[in-house]
Amino acid sequence: MRVLFIQHAPDIGGSARSLRLLLEDGLREGWEVFVVVRSEKMKHYYAQLLPPAQIAVVGTLPTFDHHSAHTFQRSARGAARIAYRLLQLVPSLLAIRRLIRRIGPDILYLNSSVLIPYLPGLPASRIPCVVHVRERVAAGAMAGWFRRLVQRHASLVVYISPAEQRDFPVERPRAEVVYNYIRSPRAAGVQAGFHSPL
Repeated sequence: MRVLFIQHAPDIGGSARSLRLLLEDGLREGWEVFVVVRSEKMKHYYAQLLPPAQIAVVGTLPTFDHHSAHTFQRSARGAARIAYRLLQLVPSLLAIRRLIRRIGPDILYLNSSVLIPYLPGLPASRIPCVVHVRERVAAGAMAGWFRRLVQRHASLVVYISPAEQRDFPVERPRAEVVYNYIRSPRAAGVQAGFHSPL
């Protein structure tokens, strides 16, 4: 089983550490894993687990932070921020799609809700996409857009707690709650969407 993970953060934090645990569990389960990262620092972090050929740096990876810490405001500045990130998204998606053609993954895994706008540009009709909601998505029009993208393109949503699921519920696809830093084959399987058919 080949899994391509997309990791958004340029520095080592909670999402990077929990993804590393998932990679370790996946390797133990015999998965072939690949990671897209945003910086050489993150490539070095995951190179302790994976050969360099299985880690790709895409430095233009934009994030769409709309949660308890940062929100997009309905203003000229907010619109400009979104437009700038959408422009950055084009080269990032082209680079990721090239990797997908080269790797041929069975699963695509977005390691944060700030990557949800990537979904329409990924071959989700052919390859199941997992979205990991780590942040409490803020209410409003952006959340509505995020929800529509997930319901149309994702195959599985993983929440880190019931609070995130309550704040950002989806009618479909299937959703699971898996707490951070859970070390078990079942938890790893749920997060990558393997414990039952997608």
